[in-house]
Amino acid sequence: MNKLLTTACAAALAIGVASHASAADNAQNAFTMTGSVADTCTLESFVASAESSIAVAGNTLTITADSATDDAVPDGFAVTLTAAAMCNFVTDVSITSAKQGFTYDAAQLTTSDTDFVSKLDYTAAVSWSATSFTLNTSAAATAGATDVEATSANLVIQIDDVAVDPAARLLSGTYSDTLTVNLGPAAGV
Repeated sequence: MNKLLTTACAAALAIGVASHASAADNAQNAFTMTGSVADTCTLESFVASAESSIAVAGNTLTITADSATDDAVPDGFAVTLTAAAMCNFVTDVSITSAKQGFTYDAAQLTTSDTDFVSKLDYTAAVSWSATSFTLNTSAAATAGATDVEATSANLVIQIDDVAVDPAARLLSGTYSDTLTVNLGPAAGV
């Protein structure tokens, strides 16, 4: 019986050692995973829908100033520009007119006659998801919104002329302006 007890104790000791070794084989070590995504804004090319007096080629709109009569009074214009836009962070959006209106090329014909105008003002109404604002070139060169939530939607710009004095006449020649849309931090609003 003494021999049986010795064998049982030796077996218990062997099981205890085996159990202890098994617990050490299952040690754990946790690690943390992190990653980051950069602030990103994208603005695709604009697609225009316009009336017949406006030709669209790439990023250039050419407006032919139709006259209601032969006296060079502007007849008006309108164009809608649409582009897919996305910012994955809270951002600013702005639109800026380089010349604050369609401005006559000063190198062309000049006159001191006040019956003629050398600038046509317009409005550019911008809408992007829940954000909207309007640039009126008769009052400012830039308009915009700040702290716009992360958005992926079409950005739409509706450009309309601002009525000019019906007695005013347009000088013959080229009028131009450049509109710049800016999406991103500190858009200059």
